[in-house]
Amino acid sequence: MKRRKRGRPFKPEGEKQSQSLLVMVQAPEKTAFKDAAVLAGASLSTWVRQRLRTAAISELEGAGKPIAFQAEPRHGGGKSKD
Repeated sequence: MKRRKRGRPFKPEGEKQSQSLLVMVQAPEKTAFKDAAVLAGASLSTWVRQRLRTAAISELEGAGKPIAFQAEPRHGGGKSKD
């Protein structure tokens, strides 16, 4: 009988995070971010990444710039440009 390996299974190649981002924060900020992540039911890394993605989308859409991590361009809530 083959023994199962312990630990989390590997993610498929397209789902792996391949880059890191070091952000320096003060201790109270990190505590607040961790607390918010727990409330959201997410890891700190996932919570921060989700918030950064949301902020980037908002900033870039407002400036009419492309969003590199989106496969398809978003169109301002379905409004037509007449």
